[in-house]
Amino acid sequence: MKPTGSAVLKALLEKLDDVTTTKWWVKEEFGAVLTELLKDSVKEQVSALYVVQAFCHSKKFPKVEVKGKPAKLIEVLVAVLLNNGMVDSESVLAWADDDNA
Repeated sequence: MKPTGSAVLKALLEKLDDVTTTKWWVKEEFGAVLTELLKDSVKEQVSALYVVQAFCHSKKFPKVEVKGKPAKLIEVLVAVLLNNGMVDSESVLAWADDDNA
């Protein structure tokens, strides 16, 4: 059985000490695997975004330093997924507009 992208992302985020400085999203690390597992499925991409949301909730939605400026961790992680092609804008909008979560 093939693992889901959201399950891989959850395991990865929970394992890393610092999700903003470890470059887990690059192709040579986990980027290629996550992109492959998440591609072509808005449902799976939305699930991955919920994983990010739950992870950030478990950390009490902290702020992190990015290029010397404070930023919300959830915004940083969503941007990483979006900018690296792991999720698309349609999925981000579907996640943001979901009233049931």
